[in-house]
Amino acid sequence: MSGTHSAKKKKSPVPILIAAVLIVALLGVLGVFGKKAAERKKAIPPQTVLADYLESLGAMDSASLAGAAGVRTPVTEDGEALLKLAAKVLSSRADGAELPSGENAELPVTITTLDVHKLVGGLNAAVNGALAAAVEDARVASEVYDENLRFRSELVQRVFSEQLAAAELPEDCCRSASLTARLSYSEGVWTLDNAAELTAALFPEELADPDAAARALFEEATAELTYVPKHYALPYGTLEGCAPIAENFGSTRDKALVRELLERPEARALIGDQTLSWNENIELLDDTPIYYYLDETILVLTWQERTANAVGTFAEIFVADGSQLVRRITGDDGTAQKYKFTSDFAKESRAVLTISGDFYMFVYRDSALEVQDRKIVQFWQSKVDTCFFNENGDMIFVPPNYFADEAECERFIADNDIVFSLSFGPVLIDDGKDVTPPDYPFGEINDAYARAAVGQLGERHYLTMDINYGPIHYNLATLRQATEALLGHGCVKAYALDGGETAHTVFNDKVINPLQKPWEKAISDALCFVSAYPGEG
Repeated sequence: MSGTHSAKKKKSPVPILIAAVLIVALLGVLGVFGKKAAERKKAIPPQTVLADYLESLGAMDSASLAGAAGVRTPVTEDGEALLKLAAKVLSSRADGAELPSGENAELPVTITTLDVHKLVGGLNAAVNGALAAAVEDARVASEVYDENLRFRSELVQRVFSEQLAAAELPEDCCRSASLTARLSYSEGVWTLDNAAELTAALFPEELADPDAAARALFEEATAELTYVPKHYALPYGTLEGCAPIAENFGSTRDKALVRELLERPEARALIGDQTLSWNENIELLDDTPIYYYLDETILVLTWQERTANAVGTFAEIFVADGSQLVRRITGDDGTAQKYKFTSDFAKESRAVLTISGDFYMFVYRDSALEVQDRKIVQFWQSKVDTCFFNENGDMIFVPPNYFADEAECERFIADNDIVFSLSFGPVLIDDGKDVTPPDYPFGEINDAYARAAVGQLGERHYLTMDINYGPIHYNLATLRQATEALLGHGCVKAYALDGGETAHTVFNDKVINPLQKPWEKAISDALCFVSAYPGEG
């Protein structure tokens, strides 16, 4: 029997060897990666590297930190002060928590920096407060203001620098930005790759040049400065004012020059929003001059016009403080039976303008209520109206027999800050209304007579008036006509003074109204309007 046999094929060992090699290689690779992964785990984590770096930045002084951030080194005190403020609020934190799985890591970082603009409001308030204190401390306004009543630039700069150096940071002065820190792993160490970028972000772009930023901040913080009038006042109980500035007296017939005078800053500061009695429509009598005086504490205009077919001499006065109204009495205590000329009172008080007060013999004094230097000198109130002046310079009227007794009068003086009184009367205008009585014990009110009066138009704003006859004006006025003239000039309060031969207005130590006789007649007291400007010396 015959047959065939097939031989079995042997399997090749090559694939097995290749697979074995691949497995060994893979295990080797996995071993390497595992070893590196183990090494990375043992390395300082990238979060810690980043945190340490940010902490090192926080430990640097402001100058070093600014230098590291590429900020220009300041050369001014304001630039240095601003840089220090920026360093106070500067902070940074790494927000990542999980470990990276590879050799690169990106971690979120929050940077908190100074928002320079948020300093403007607080600095503006601080600068204005310091400037107001400087005005109060100044002897004269020219120490703090220029000729246009703007704060002197060197003062503003100095005050700003002081306030910037001492500035407290407002709560909302910061702003935050989110950045990404990029780190890479190599040879067992995590390295921060964008350190320069993070460091530069610590200072906002506007602080790249601190001096320029400080100048910009100065412009913003001082853009709105509040004008604060320099308050001038005389010491309590004074009997004389500051010496007027000789060159500030003047006279003119040109109404345009008066207009220019009234537009000067010191005049506008005194006038405020009040309306003047003077206006260019007033027809000056016989081309007579307008006399004027102006300093920072007092404005006086005087002129003459036809009044009741007689010569009306008017003086409009603004003062800065009620202490600039000074009542002078012969002997200065209200009891001396002596008399002086109005011009003598003016010289003794260094007054800009003086009007004759009341002329009455001793028996008249027994008919009057007299207050001087806040004290009652005479308490006789049965016959005449009394005109009080308080500390603010306001006129306050009371009729005869107003007080039950002297004690009530003393309480009235204290409650109303009364400084002195005038006694003659009657009251002509009160609250803008004509209250002239039909009869009065003194002053021949219904006869044509030389008249004198003082009125108030507003706060520390007065009008005085004398009515006399002149060289070609032979008429005089009844008291009713005097009241009409005062109402026409805007008085809201007015009080009659003794007229006749004692009706005098003295300006710059000279009588400027026509006299009834060729000489002044002596009087017992006068009302003086004085300067409180201490001068530049």
